[in-house]
This record gives sequence, structure tokens and C-alpha cells, in this order.
Amino acid sequence: MQNIPRVLSFPYRALRKIGRIVKGKANFFAYSLRNLRTDPYVEFFHSETYFQKGTFPGINNNFLTPIPVSVSPASPVRVNIIIDTVTDLFGGYIATYHLAQRLMQEGYQIRFLMTDRRRSNLPQDIEHWDGFRDFFQHVGVYHCWQDVQPLEVNPRDQFIARSWSACYIAHELLRHVQRDRFIYLAQDFEPIFYCHGTQHALARHAFALPQYTLFSSELLRDFVRQSKIGVFARPDGDNQSASFENPIDTFPVDPQRLAARTTRKLLFYVRPSTPRNMFELGYLALLQAIRNGCFCAGQWEFYGMGTRGATRTIDLADGYRLRTVPRMSLKEYRQFLPQFDIGLSLMLSPHPSLVPLDMAAAGLVTVTNTYANKTPEALHAISSNILAVEPSIEAIAGGLQQAVEKISGVPQRVAGTRIHWARTWDEAFNDAIIAKLKQWIA
Repeated sequence: MQNIPRVLSFPYRALRKIGRIVKGKANFFAYSLRNLRTDPYVEFFHSETYFQKGTFPGINNNFLTPIPVSVSPASPVRVNIIIDTVTDLFGGYIATYHLAQRLMQEGYQIRFLMTDRRRSNLPQDIEHWDGFRDFFQHVGVYHCWQDVQPLEVNPRDQFIARSWSACYIAHELLRHVQRDRFIYLAQDFEPIFYCHGTQHALARHAFALPQYTLFSSELLRDFVRQSKIGVFARPDGDNQSASFENPIDTFPVDPQRLAARTTRKLLFYVRPSTPRNMFELGYLALLQAIRNGCFCAGQWEFYGMGTRGATRTIDLADGYRLRTVPRMSLKEYRQFLPQFDIGLSLMLSPHPSLVPLDMAAAGLVTVTNTYANKTPEALHAISSNILAVEPSIEAIAGGLQQAVEKISGVPQRVAGTRIHWARTWDEAFNDAIIAKLKQWIA
């Protein structure tokens, strides 16, 4: 630039800028073309397999494959629970096992219809739970596409679908029995698990299939009610549905230890593999809160849970780092959670999510997000330890600032542990819920 006449300096700078733009565009297009060649959808679409086999990346076609069925009035009447696997022991699966156990107590014969094409071993850990001794000795298990013999059903059999894809299987199986509706155990609004495409459309349409719907939480049920879909597309939606609450554990909270802490700890439910938990948004908001000076008073440590595998360390800002912790047993989880002061747990869903409720019950001032009818007032009514804010960087960072200001209020934090929510599975599947299920199964 020193040797260029002043009169030419502006055109020179402009040409250099254009050159950088062109070079950037060239790199962008090269990157796009490189991705185009390696994108699995593009490669798959241009292969013969796409058209010949009709199998698509990200979509499991098992739910469209007819199950061979043999109808026999002499066969025992069963409640068939359609589930992809019985090896997972978290969230919705735990609720499914407890529902099966509760129905067994009412005298129903239970059978799991396994839709995973891989034959999986039964999780023996379940039999250590209260009331689950010899559980799998009293339930039937049928592998839908592996067992040689057809599925034997009684004309009075009923089917419970644990997921949207299971709804299609249940709907098909109704052709073989004297029923016109199955039961959908809806534990979230599953269309939001996917972008607006085929899976989203299929998951949404699953609600439109003839069914009774048992919702996990009244907030979820009310969202579907307000959306006027599924059973609520008709005037009798309340009669054709019910809701239960996945119970929240009781945690050992010691007020004296809360007051005596010199090092403060924040726990972030990261779960980066699940988009609706918005790890990136929580991370950016946490960075913003740190840069705003939110955590300057006192010593702070930051931890993350929800990842699989070994412990990792993630850089934050101002020298702070977040360390992830490995998965733990339920017993370890009960002891672990009360060690923290602030919880950050997000989920872009009408379901309240169980982790924020666990955090609040363990005495953490908990920041979570709103969604549709999941308002600050609705979540505060469950626990005063919950701060619900809009899902934005600024709002979540502001929520963290409010949480820092509230952690010194030990009596208020202890009061917030008494959440207005089911605490046991007997409360979750209470007599009113069981009475309604009996009507749907009769």
C-alpha cells in the first residue's frame, strides 16, 4: 500500500475485497460440492438401492412391515406393549415397565412385542427394582421379525404403542382383533424430534390414528388439546385421554451444608446428541452469563451431565471450564445432584422434562425454557426453584443471573424441593388412571 498512489488506493482496496469475496465463494462452493459428493442422502438417492429396496437414511421401515398373525379364541387375552427394545433403562422406557408391572398387578397378562430387528437380551437390572422380582418370568416377549412362529392373538387382545412408529404397528394389528382403537403411551410430542419432513409428518399423523392416548404430564396433554389434533380433533377428547406424571425422586438436601458452601457449582444438562435439549443454546447463554460477570462473586465450578463415554472438558470463558461427568446409577444420581447450587436444563418441547424437576427437588435453583403452554407460571407452580425463560441467549443468561441472586436463600431453596408432582409410581398410575385404562382394555 505504501507504493500505491493515494488516488489509486481506494480502487485497490475495493479490488482486494472483491478478490477475498470471490476466493471465499470459491471455497464455499468447493466445500458444498465436496459435501454433495459425500452426503449420504445424495449418494443414496443416486444409487439403485434407493429405488429397489425403498429404505431411506434416518427412516426405519420396520413399522410398515406386516407382522404374521394367527388369531385364536383359545389364546389367553393379553395386553401387548409394542416397544423397540427392552434394554434401555431411562425415561420413557422406565415408565413403560412400571405401567406393565401395574397392569400385571391388576391381573392382566402382559407381552412385549419387540420391533428391533436385533435380538436383545432382557435387562436383568429391572428385577432389582421394588416389586419387579422375576418380572420377565411373568411377561411374554415376541420378536416381531425374528420369531419363526406367527404372533398368536386373542380377538380381545389390546395393544399399547410406546412410540409414534409403534402406533402404525398397533393400528395394523387392530385388523386381527375385535377393537377399533389402540392405546398410545405418548411421553412427548414426538413430531418435534424431527425437522419438517417425512418423519415429522409421520409422527404427527400417528396422533390421528384411532386411539386412546395416555399422556406423560398434563402439560403435554393440554398442548395437544390446544392444538386440536389427535383425540382432541373431536369433542370427546377428554374422555379418550388421560395424563400421568413420571415420578420425581426424593433427594437428601441438608440446609446447613447449603449455607456453609464456599465453592458454588453449576450443573448443565448437556445431552448434545439430542437437538431438542439445545446444548448449543445453553452453552452460548452460559458464555454470555460469564462474560456479563454473572459468576464473578465467589468461586464457581461448572459440570455437565447427559453425555456418554469418558469425562470431557469444554472451554467456557474467562478461564472457566466445564467438565462432563459419566453416566451413573440411580443411587449415585440421588447423592450427586444435591451437591450443586444452580441447574441449567433445556428442552424445546411442551413436556416439562424430568431433569429440571429433579434439579428443583434436589434444591438447585433451576433455569429452563418455556414452550407454548409451558409457561413460567405453569412451571413455577410445580416448584418455586424453577426459573423458566424464553429460549434465547439473552433470556437464559438473564435467568442464570437471577439464579445466582437466589442461591443464598437457603430456606426458599429447601421449600422448593417440595415439588407438586408425583413422587412414587403408585401416585403416577393411581386408581383413577388404572380405572380409565381398564375401560380402554375391556
